[in-house]
Amino acid sequence: MINDPNPEALSPFFILTAVLLYREKRLGAYYLALFFLLGIKENIALIVAMLGLWGVLAKDRPRFPWGAVPLVAAIVYFVFAAFWFVPHFRGIEQHPLLAGRYGHLGAAPHEVLLGLLSWKTWAGVAANPMNIGFICSLFGILLVPALLSPSVLLLMVPILAQHLLSGFPSEKSIYYFYSLTMTPVIFLATVHSLKKGI
Repeated sequence: MINDPNPEALSPFFILTAVLLYREKRLGAYYLALFFLLGIKENIALIVAMLGLWGVLAKDRPRFPWGAVPLVAAIVYFVFAAFWFVPHFRGIEQHPLLAGRYGHLGAAPHEVLLGLLSWKTWAGVAANPMNIGFICSLFGILLVPALLSPSVLLLMVPILAQHLLSGFPSEKSIYYFYSLTMTPVIFLATVHSLKKGI
């Protein structure tokens, strides 16, 4: 295991806390957990956005405070942090990861977005042996039970896509901190499947 200190290692605690508070319908404390999640790293805003999507799709609570507020706040924060804040304070034109890890999708943000919408991109992702190995290593023996709870796994879809689309081999390895953000979601999906009685 590589001992590279990174704030992303804090994300499992706050993801599990946010999900617990969401389940208990404690809105104020839930917002506080989301605030701490946003403070960890700019890409963690994608998890917050998916929690917001949960709230938008929920039938057991008001959709505006539980869904729309976190979803919009996460998207606004992500765009601000990734496209202005980080490049501005690092004195560079664009986020370093955009050119480094996703340069194969395009040179500018709009080209990367178009690349994400291309079926050829996703066909290449699905056929990449490194991606297949990464998913098998990440899920391990929990692959089948976790996949039986797709509504829970929805939380990690953007982060998983971030790894699968990356041009850096280190993002396709479980031996770095990169996979930590997804592990609590896999755990929650497995528990949800077991509770359903698979």
